Amino acid sequence: EEDIMFMSNVSRNLSSIITKMNQTTILMNEARKADNMLLHVFPANVAHRLKSKEFPIADEFANVTVLFADIVGFTDMSMKVTPHELSTFLNQVFSTFDIIALSKGIEKIKTIGDCYMVAGGLFIREND
Repeated sequence: EEDIMFMSNVSRNLSSIITKMNQTTILMNEARKADNMLLHVFPANVAHRLKSKEFPIADEFANVTVLFADIVGFTDMSMKVTPHELSTFLNQVFSTFDIIALSKGIEKIKTIGDCYMVAGGLFIREND
């Protein structure tokens, strides 16, 4: 009877350990998803600062240029083509913009619909 109780306790403990391991795995996967989402929304250095709970996140840059590009006639055009044609067109335009921005050292900030936003004069500061 003592052996049965011992085995029963071992079984419960193992079950508890396995449950906790599964919960940990789920939490780690969700944390990884959250990290990836932050990196899709923010530059890596800002995402890191958000994760470390830095507040406020505010940097000063002396000379910055921001460009907002909007495709003229996009709304009308979007009503005349298929969704596939529209997304292919936007991908071609924005991919070309990305190549130009990269070659000029300009940082793409965001694309929303047919709007493209870049900034020049921003740089990552190195800690002294």
